[in-house]
Amino acid sequence: MSAPAGAGKTTLVSSWVEQRDRPVEWLTVEDRDNEPGGFAEALVGALGSPLIGGNDDIKLLDRTFDELAAQSCSTVLVLDDVDRLAEPGALAVLDHLLRQAPSFLDVVVVSRGDPKLSLGRLRLERRLGEIREPALGFRLLETTALLEGCDLDLRRDDVTLIQSRTGGWAAGIRLFASAIESGLPPARLRDAGPAQAAVEDYLVDEVISRLDDETLEFMSRTCIVHELTTDLAVLLSGRTTAGERLAELHRSELFVTELERSARYRYQELFATVLRARLRQRQPDLARRLHALASRWYALRDLVVEAERHARLAEDWELLATLVERRWVEATVNGARPPDDLLADLPPAVVVGHRPLAVVAAATAYESGQVDDASDQLSTPMLDVIRARACGGDDASLAAADALTDATQPSPRVRRWAELRRAEIELDLGRFADARAALAALADGEGSPIAREAGGLLALVDALDGSLVAARALASGVAGGATEPETGATAAALLALAFCDAQAGHTVSSLPAPDDASVTPSRALRTVAKVASVVTSTSGSHPIVLDRAVAHHPLADRALVALGVLEIQDSAGSLVTVGGPEEALLRAARHVMTSGGSSTSTYSLVAPTLASTSAVHPRTSIDLRVLAALSFSADGTSDLALEHLRGAVGEAVATGVLAPLLDPCPRLVALLGVLTMEASPVQSTVLELLDAIGRVHGPGFVAPLTEQERVVLGFLPTLMSNQEIADAMHLSVNTVKTHVKAVYRKLGVERRRHAVVRARQLELI
Repeated sequence: MSAPAGAGKTTLVSSWVEQRDRPVEWLTVEDRDNEPGGFAEALVGALGSPLIGGNDDIKLLDRTFDELAAQSCSTVLVLDDVDRLAEPGALAVLDHLLRQAPSFLDVVVVSRGDPKLSLGRLRLERRLGEIREPALGFRLLETTALLEGCDLDLRRDDVTLIQSRTGGWAAGIRLFASAIESGLPPARLRDAGPAQAAVEDYLVDEVISRLDDETLEFMSRTCIVHELTTDLAVLLSGRTTAGERLAELHRSELFVTELERSARYRYQELFATVLRARLRQRQPDLARRLHALASRWYALRDLVVEAERHARLAEDWELLATLVERRWVEATVNGARPPDDLLADLPPAVVVGHRPLAVVAAATAYESGQVDDASDQLSTPMLDVIRARACGGDDASLAAADALTDATQPSPRVRRWAELRRAEIELDLGRFADARAALAALADGEGSPIAREAGGLLALVDALDGSLVAARALASGVAGGATEPETGATAAALLALAFCDAQAGHTVSSLPAPDDASVTPSRALRTVAKVASVVTSTSGSHPIVLDRAVAHHPLADRALVALGVLEIQDSAGSLVTVGGPEEALLRAARHVMTSGGSSTSTYSLVAPTLASTSAVHPRTSIDLRVLAALSFSADGTSDLALEHLRGAVGEAVATGVLAPLLDPCPRLVALLGVLTMEASPVQSTVLELLDAIGRVHGPGFVAPLTEQERVVLGFLPTLMSNQEIADAMHLSVNTVKTHVKAVYRKLGVERRRHAVVRARQLELI
């Protein structure tokens, strides 16, 4: 049985011995057994044979075998701590014992490593059984049983953490259990606290103190990495024979494991932690030099994360800056969010003092919405593009993007990333035609992250323009293929789908917030998300108020037109009109109609637009036709009213923009009722519109209910009072009232009965 210290060898053999019917003799080897004649005499004494004089250990052992044979006694001999045998004479006696032991004598050898003997013949003769470290390591169920036997009240996560930290090492598990019994809170199991100290004391006493200087130096130099190859071990140790040394340590069961016989090795983690701590304490300069060597070795092999980790430990800030910038660029141009750990735990002076790190810090600040934390004194083409994407672009930022798409740029991924960001900046600047053309070209990229994001943005542009069929198809593909929920591609696609549903008159329950991590890096997405958020949270009787920067943004204008909003206020209280000439005519016509003007006056305003062939937003066009129908209906000119309403319904069917026809205006309902009597291709749509108008009206978007709000909603169809609901939920009545108000607000209703109807329509109850 061969395994490291603390693997439970002696405990296992002891429990086995207790179950044997045969006599068992136990000999624990000591250092003095290496003295001439010492081990042979100890063996003879353990076997109960009288000591016969002589100075030939082998003959003495053979005579003992003869004595035992004469007694016809079947015996088991357990030799513990055999790894203490080092002298050739003692090892020769052990070799003779194992080779020549008579059939009635079974020998159990317990050692921390294989004795320096040739065991091949015993294996060939099938006389050797072997139990090694993998068989002794505790599995999770066994660790659970051991800890339960200690009467420790631990969660499954705590047990899993102990299993992970110890790797199933029996002594480590028991030492962690002892630390918890002594008062260590399970929440501190990850800390280098009492449990770690107990493990360190055990390993120092039982293992490290027994190592010779050469072995300890080799292990201290090579323990700093998580996984060793032969060439890395040679580099760290300075020994050309490092591979053979690792193999020897593995055979000696010195907490070194060979990984799948691949000439790669790993130290047991707790043991390596102790060795690293000793190295840092006793030879800090050597520790830093070794980490610097490891960092460069990993960097040459493109193992950037490991290279960064060792550069940090080496305090090699120049190398770290290069590596961090490289990983940041790699993630950014692949369309992924850069990892959160790039600058973790770095002193501010180090970040400021190394330009690549400062650039990454500034870019991270822009992308997380912490604009005030970003330095505006730094300038690189990538940073300038990221800054423009977050804060607004100009010709200079477009030029920076052009510099990255230049033919001299060696990386195709950098070029495509820059092309995408250039299109997004153009979208933010209101240059929609140029942006659309660029996005359409980029979206044809066979599912790459850049292609998906371009597709999401293109879908959003289509949705804002009222091209709902194209927008929905493209956005559904992007959102449906998402592997990471918080990406710009997904956010753009979800916004596109939300605007499609809003214009189609459907309820929308999924809408990215302006401060979502997927929205924050892009001013274009923030603007659209902000418009949707404010419009849907403002009741019809209140003016829509937007921040001045948002209110005057070209994308906000486009989004408001899509939602049918033609006037807003900015944060300074100024009135802001939305849209172009067609929307201006629609505003004027509505004013004439609400002021009691004639149908002729109203129609004279909208007629030029209805007759025009120029591009008009479908929502505006349908609104104009509906307005014309209502104005003629008010004057009793039913034929003209029905003609314009037919045109409105036809355009709505063609575009999918049905929201303008869902107004519960009695005159509109009456006109639609007349159209239901006509056999036409739009008859089914008219019936659906009348059915939808008959339902309780609420906002176009519904914010998701919290868990407790859903519970409260479930009580609303009953006759229970708020006090009775509070008693059932073990809440105060004021808390229940707050939840009820939130439910009303989110469903866009003002009464309990309407909330129940609305919830049933949405299949919430």
